[in-house]
Amino acid sequence: PTMAPPHVTRFPALAMRYLSFLALAVALTGCSKKKPPEPVEPDPAPQKDEPAGDSTAKDRAYWLTALKSKDAATRREAADELVVWVGTDPETVAALLDLLKDRKTDGAGRTIPGQINSTRQQAADVLFRGGPKGQAALKEKGVAVLREGLADPDPVIREHSAFTLGSLGTLAQPAVSEVLKLCSSPDANVQNAAFDALRNIGGGDPVELSALLKSSRADAARLVAEQLARFPAIPPEAVPNLVAGLKSGRSAAVRTACAAALARVGGPAAAPAVDPLVKAITDHYPKEADAATAYEPGSEVAYWNALAAIGTPAAGPTAGLLAHTNPHVRTAAART
Repeated sequence: PTMAPPHVTRFPALAMRYLSFLALAVALTGCSKKKPPEPVEPDPAPQKDEPAGDSTAKDRAYWLTALKSKDAATRREAADELVVWVGTDPETVAALLDLLKDRKTDGAGRTIPGQINSTRQQAADVLFRGGPKGQAALKEKGVAVLREGLADPDPVIREHSAFTLGSLGTLAQPAVSEVLKLCSSPDANVQNAAFDALRNIGGGDPVELSALLKSSRADAARLVAEQLARFPAIPPEAVPNLVAGLKSGRSAAVRTACAAALARVGGPAAAPAVDPLVKAITDHYPKEADAATAYEPGSEVAYWNALAAIGTPAAGPTAGLLAHTNPHVRTAAART
């Protein structure tokens, strides 16, 4: 300790003043010290790159969710994005196949050409537009999923499943038999969707198809007429249905389509059609020819072709037409 000067010790007041000065000096000396440097925050550890799979999964989930949006523009944007993914991302393909089971629709009667009104139709459209990989997935698995929808207890699901299959065209031919059955559905919306689908898909069993000639719907017979022309051969089992079509009083287009189909049956198997064919001929031609109008053969040629294809069983009834009062009938009968 520092000794106080002698004059300080002799005078107490001075001693107190000295001690105060000494304390102040010590305090000032302590304040003059440099403050320690502020602690420096260490640099954050470098972050590892996020695995590509994590980002892909998030993006995929985002677009798949957007595909089910109520907003049409959002759905279109998502669909266009996912079309690209189909070619490169198998998980997107699997997710879209799963969406073919989705039950969300815009309701009954909302199967409108040129519009997408259900999630399953939207998913099918993306897969189809996705090129070979998407179409292969539809062919291998997707059509089977949609076929299940044709037997759903809910008619709305049956309607939208049929319509979605129709949007796939010939790719959906494995499901055509089930679609044909829905053409006789008591639910008008289901029936309409099935007819539209059948027209787009084509093919199927001509016997099942010809059965629609017995339908009460006029457009059913027209559809059959369109579709039957695609078959190079018709089995004999279709003859009763084709005969019914000839007798039904349907339009000339339907009757001549039935006759053309009978010609592709041919032979004795089609013999039950001979009399209805002769009647169709006599109904078509007037009793007398119009001398002022040149005669040009038309679709009625199908009746004569059918009689010729049937052969011997048609010979007698055809010969009877040689006595017809219209010379055009007599000429065609002679050629036949």
